[in-house]
Amino acid sequence: MAQVLINGCYGGFALSEAALDRLEELGVDVDMDELERHDPRLLQVYKELGDKTGRSYSKLHAVEVKGNLYRIEQYDGMEWVVTPPQLVWTEIKS
Repeated sequence: MAQVLINGCYGGFALSEAALDRLEELGVDVDMDELERHDPRLLQVYKELGDKTGRSYSKLHAVEVKGNLYRIEQYDGMEWVVTPPQLVWTEIKS
């Protein structure tokens, strides 16, 4: 089972300076648009820093994901993970 790091409060996903510095030490290009939330190095930093991984307006936590497909949804910065079995499709019947 894989883990994904998400933000659990309103405000948005953001990493602290300590987390960004540690990621750079681990060889991660810290482009937030390119950073994979399931990257093992990001999850390592979260395990090392805990609550200090995010900024003051973020409450980051790791969630378990079954399988290898996921999508992060959000509302006003609060995030949750959606996986294929949770997606409901509307079928057009002609």
